[in-house]
Amino acid sequence: MTYDYIRNYYGIDVPIGQYVQHTVTGRFGIVKPEGGSNLHYVQVQFEGDRHVSNCHPDELDYDVADMLAGVA
Repeated sequence: MTYDYIRNYYGIDVPIGQYVQHTVTGRFGIVKPEGGSNLHYVQVQFEGDRHVSNCHPDELDYDVADMLAGVA
């Protein structure tokens, strides 16, 4: 399983491939598989970026797909 540390420590299930929004910057991106050494961060490839960024799991809104689909 991936993102086990985040699931165990923060209680957040990080879905790979999920569309998310960074709550600090407002940017949107896709969750990528976890990196090798930064297990306490979520790897997100933001729109327009070629690389992934390390994001704190509490700074991501995981319900963006529902909001875009009009589900409340």
